[in-house]
Amino acid sequence: RRMTAAGISEHVRCVVADGRALAGEGLPEDLLGSFDLVFVDAPCSGSGTLARHPEIAWSLREEALPGLAALQADILRAASARVAQGGLVVYSTCSVLAEEDERVVEALLSGPDDPGFEESLEQVGDPDDEGAPAPVLRGEASLSAGSWRR
Repeated sequence: RRMTAAGISEHVRCVVADGRALAGEGLPEDLLGSFDLVFVDAPCSGSGTLARHPEIAWSLREEALPGLAALQADILRAASARVAQGGLVVYSTCSVLAEEDERVVEALLSGPDDPGFEESLEQVGDPDDEGAPAPVLRGEASLSAGSWRR
């Protein structure tokens, strides 16, 4: 319904799959090939939603962050493999923690397999939020997002 209301339902497909498998074989037909835009909304701690969901504070565990960051890195690496030359990847979480945001992206960009991305000058987020390391949307929740062009 939301895609239809936004007028983009003809350009978007919803597919349920393990994001870590995007770089591999045996994917649904809709996921084969490369894409001009890949949006990664990675699973995260939800620390950016504490104002709206204060109960999250009771379930946050510091020892869980390395596992979440590894999962996020795996998903971002696999999704990045599907970005066409000249295409854009957008990485997003609802976390305010560097372990889940900047460090995940830094690991991809500085890894042994050069993905060929450069930080995009295109604004993703609130243009008034100039001091953030990655553009950030603020409201009831915080959303960290950055974009990189291949």
